[in-house]
Amino acid sequence: TSPSHMPDDRMIIRFLKARDYNTEKAREMLCQSLAWRKQHRIEKLLLNYETNATVRDFYPGGWCGFDREHRPLYVVRLGAMDIKGLVRSIGEDQLMKHVIHIMEDGLQRTEKATLTTGGPISTWTCVVDCEGLSMRHLWRPAVK
Repeated sequence: TSPSHMPDDRMIIRFLKARDYNTEKAREMLCQSLAWRKQHRIEKLLLNYETNATVRDFYPGGWCGFDREHRPLYVVRLGAMDIKGLVRSIGEDQLMKHVIHIMEDGLQRTEKATLTTGGPISTWTCVVDCEGLSMRHLWRPAVK
């Protein structure tokens, strides 16, 4: 990891909280995360990612403001999603890149929310609307 991509205090605190402030477990988890980010070239993905037209038209989700505690709010209508069609159209890798981009965008939005509210915002909220969800959504490649 280059110095510009070193974890900041907010990231370290997230990992400490995730491991109930066990520093050794938090360090191990953070190292694994950084290695995964390097392997999958997440920084490059963030700089170069463009949502393709199929995802834009058929992925039923988006950022919808903030929740009551000023956290960024993302809503995905899982029951309205044609997972099988999306995977067949754009492939698993492209769909995974889109989901990773949403996650990373959420983290960037928490940083902006912290600056806007003046208080620490370290998480974002994802509402999963399951209306219309059925067994057809449990297509094997989509639930891996």
